[in-house]
Amino acid sequence: MDFLLSLLPAELLSELGIFLTLLTLVFYFAESFSGYRLIRSWISILGFLFGAIGSHRLGTILFDQSGYAILAAIIGGIFLSTLSYKVYLVGVFLIAAYGAAQVGLLLLPLEGGLLYAAAIFLGLAAGYLAVKYMRPAIIAITAYHGGIMAASQLPFFIALPAGWSTLTCGLVIGTAGLVIQFLTGKK
Repeated sequence: MDFLLSLLPAELLSELGIFLTLLTLVFYFAESFSGYRLIRSWISILGFLFGAIGSHRLGTILFDQSGYAILAAIIGGIFLSTLSYKVYLVGVFLIAAYGAAQVGLLLLPLEGGLLYAAAIFLGLAAGYLAVKYMRPAIIAITAYHGGIMAASQLPFFIALPAGWSTLTCGLVIGTAGLVIQFLTGKK
């Protein structure tokens, strides 16, 4: 979600700051507690967004009129959304890899190139596990990614309990999400 927000213009982000932070928090809680059920929809939505953004930029370069760029964005979004749903395992790999790499970048006590190398390794490992052990891996990855990322957004609204770090709070939220997903999800 943070990646998608980074694509928005800075002026829009500053005007909608608290609303977008709240929306991000809701998204991460939904991921933590319902990630396995929502993953197919998210793959299609992310496919649409990436296809629309890429096609719009390409349409802007190729055509002088913004109407054609918007049409290219719609067509590209629909195409990539459909394609990403069809190649489901690729989408599962990418979402798991991105989530694990993002958590690694947030929490690992490393710097520079070593931090990025470790985050990439975590992402690749998580993507592999998500494809190999589909249900339990997706539940674990979405529960803990959503929990840790939600915990990173909570200080904007409430103070964390004394002595609690983002990691501690994220692990508590993630564990609750993991249990709820396993208890309520289909086998």
